[in-house]
Amino acid sequence: NIKTEIDNLASFFYAVKGVSAEAISNYDISGSLDAFMLMNISYPKEDKAKYKISGKVRNFNLANNNDYPIILENFNGDLEFEDNILLANGNAYINKSESDIKIKLDEDYKLSVNVDSIASYRSFDFLEEYNFLNSGNSKLNIKIEKDDLFDDEWKAILKANLYNNSVKINQVVYEKEEKKQGWLEATYKFKNLSLRQVENLTFFSEDMLIRGDVFLNENGFVNKINVKEFKRELDDFSAKINFENNNYFILDIIGKSINVNNFFSDNNNQLYSGKINILVNDFHFNKFNFGNTKLSSQVQNNKMVKLNGEIYHNKKKYTYFDYTLNKRAASNLKLTFLDFGLFLKNIDISDKFISGNGDVILNLDNQSNNIISGKYLINNFNIKD
Repeated sequence: NIKTEIDNLASFFYAVKGVSAEAISNYDISGSLDAFMLMNISYPKEDKAKYKISGKVRNFNLANNNDYPIILENFNGDLEFEDNILLANGNAYINKSESDIKIKLDEDYKLSVNVDSIASYRSFDFLEEYNFLNSGNSKLNIKIEKDDLFDDEWKAILKANLYNNSVKINQVVYEKEEKKQGWLEATYKFKNLSLRQVENLTFFSEDMLIRGDVFLNENGFVNKINVKEFKRELDDFSAKINFENNNYFILDIIGKSINVNNFFSDNNNQLYSGKINILVNDFHFNKFNFGNTKLSSQVQNNKMVKLNGEIYHNKKKYTYFDYTLNKRAASNLKLTFLDFGLFLKNIDISDKFISGNGDVILNLDNQSNNIISGKYLINNFNIKD
């Protein structure tokens, strides 16, 4: 029979492997092992012994002292160690959520852990602003894989049913209520305790789909997001977001369509500055579809300071626009039309105008962006009955 405290057993195991004691000094480990060992000695020519250890793990706890966000508490289960293969099955609390856990460590020190849990939304608080869950419990499965127990790199494959969760994603102004279908899956890649990449992040619900990759720097800050697919109502595009110093970003959007009204919110307290480039076949704004549009804008502290772009028909530019924020009370938005009648027809305002070219200049309030006044000069047009 073997009875020991698990922290003593861990120290022994690492010593046999030749790993520095520093490897486990960052962990608080407690719990006990009560096991029975059976060993059979084979013939000398086989030059090896066969053995089996079976036992119980009681009240095993594991927490990292370096602010690692995953805490394992009160693991109780069965342990089996035979011919250099370790198996463990039991129950525990992970971040205060009750979980079923299965562990396998093979003779090459390849580790796999399978976790099934009904996880509280608060279990994901370590994700900080990227925890989009506001309430409820998730039906969660996590598979942790490490090719070498003593290597720095490992990954966790997460799948979560979010039917019982409310979801709020401020970055794209989206909310999902409880009792609505929702699903999240992703592969989280780590180096030591630092998250380096979120691969194939997929969230879909009854009215939205997001799929992409997230990249983090050595300090754990997001520096790049590749959105492979974004679909919601009139939105259907892909995007690349690069984050630089001081909350400065560069956002490139390309695709079939976008409804920019979906991305305005008065509740965003964080200030951003950056550049936004959009190229889509259908550009929707305030219930109008402007069609094939290419634009570039600059944002400073969440306020647009510069905007210019072009609108195309049959791959030919026929409208372009320009806006620069002035320090005065109002700024000018200038729209230049090469075919004013075609523009009005394409956005379903009127089909009475034939041709026409010229400018429309709108004076916008700098605070509300409401139109204060304006003027137009359109030449060479006809109006049909």
